[in-house]
Amino acid sequence: MESPKIFVTTYNAYNSGKQFVNGQYVDIDGSLTYDQFVEHCEQLVKESDPEFMCTDFEGFPRAWYSESGLPSESTYEMIVGYANSEDQEMVDAFLVVTSENFTDWSDLENKMNEQYIGQYANKLAYADDLAEQLGYFDAMTKAGISLSYFDTERFLNDLECGSEFAEENGYYFDLNR
Repeated sequence: MESPKIFVTTYNAYNSGKQFVNGQYVDIDGSLTYDQFVEHCEQLVKESDPEFMCTDFEGFPRAWYSESGLPSESTYEMIVGYANSEDQEMVDAFLVVTSENFTDWSDLENKMNEQYIGQYANKLAYADDLAEQLGYFDAMTKAGISLSYFDTERFLNDLECGSEFAEENGYYFDLNR
């Protein structure tokens, strides 16, 4: 897991061709408070009234990157939360399927965990597991009906038509929760 970072420089350094002399990558991993981060960036660029720009980023979602200025405090906290996340791939998947615009890491994490269904190899595996969880197979067995009569593909089609779930990279979420 690579540490999130941004390349911090200033518009002045960029416009005078000294971006790489007066700039460098700065980790956003939670080792600094936001105020310490800003102070560190100010010391880094050695300008009295810096107009910051970030010309590159690594290790966090593009949606949180902006070239103009340093990240806001809420964005900084989102990136730190992402850096400390146990499953960044799940966060990436959730950000693709959700339509919400989060500004607080704990809100994002809570909503993601609330809507997370599980990880499956494919949609049919998810549909089969859901049918099992709902008790369809037990009910059919108790009624003496062969499980071969259950059509997982049609069940999946019904789920997809009803928008009961969203999937990205094998991560499944119930966006109706």
